[in-house]
Amino acid sequence: CWNCTCLFAWGDHFKVCTHAPTSELLPDDFPKPFNGDPTLCSVHPGEVLKLSCPLPVTGTITWTKDGGSLGTNNRTLIEQEVLQIRDAMPKDSGLYACTSVGKDTVCFIVNVTDATWSGDDEDDTDRSEDTWVDSAPYWTSPEKMKYNFYVPAATTAKFRCSAGGYPQPTLRWLKNGRPLHQEDRMGGYKVRHQSWTLIMENVMPSDRGNYTCLAENVDGSINHTYSMEVLGRQPYRPNLLAGFLSNTTVRIGEDAQFQCNVYVYGESHFQWLRLIPRNGSRYGPDGPPYIKVLKVDMEFLTITNVTEEDAGEYLCKVSNLHGEAIQSAWLKVIPGKLLRKYA
Repeated sequence: CWNCTCLFAWGDHFKVCTHAPTSELLPDDFPKPFNGDPTLCSVHPGEVLKLSCPLPVTGTITWTKDGGSLGTNNRTLIEQEVLQIRDAMPKDSGLYACTSVGKDTVCFIVNVTDATWSGDDEDDTDRSEDTWVDSAPYWTSPEKMKYNFYVPAATTAKFRCSAGGYPQPTLRWLKNGRPLHQEDRMGGYKVRHQSWTLIMENVMPSDRGNYTCLAENVDGSINHTYSMEVLGRQPYRPNLLAGFLSNTTVRIGEDAQFQCNVYVYGESHFQWLRLIPRNGSRYGPDGPPYIKVLKVDMEFLTITNVTEEDAGEYLCKVSNLHGEAIQSAWLKVIPGKLLRKYA
């Protein structure tokens, strides 16, 4: 497997992710997908961002950000597979990619901010203490209340506005100055009243904007606004996730199902294909394989009442305007009563 590490300036490991190539049985002339999921890296402003490309160095490695080429400048140093940016700034957030000539591409989603976009290190059980003297609302942890969030698409964003005061303040949320309602976004949102937290799962570009928390009681009100930008809107080709499409064995008469899961931004097109050998060969006279299109725009392929003729190799192909990715799996049909998966 390949390891990629995001490092702080002083050398401590901040995040370690593993890219494991999928086991694919593809014709040689099919394009290869990205290797693994994009690596998520977060650093604080002013630190050194260091990205290490896990691809084999067989030639020149090129780096891009948000689809544009990267070069060396007074803050950026590129040494083949290593990219370093000193004095990181919020504007350095975005989608980075390294590509080796003739090889695959690996992506990194970089978030430069003091804020925590995932909320994993938030203590949601922390509550403000009530005071028994009438007082207007106040923020109990103002040092944790940053202004700018840079959130990778398809992740979870959490905004926290912990308030104190007596009587205990009530908290309302606004988006771009208007009350926030469940129907305002696909999937709605959650509010944890005990931890004063607004939670939005699977964020998308339409979620970007200004989110204001308004704490009120009879003695006054305070407000704080978070500005959220959703990263990952830059175009890139689909990335099929490993572990979902696998070889399957079923008995005659049973149903077989394949699942294809993809990481992609924007519209994509699914195709389920079957490789059909002819005269003992998987390839036609001009090279390309014999292929039959079975189903389109579905993440699942179900083959009902399987017969011996259904045995063979099946492909999931996902494409968008920027490229395509393909995975394959085999269906084995047996007369017994065994139902299992094999590697």
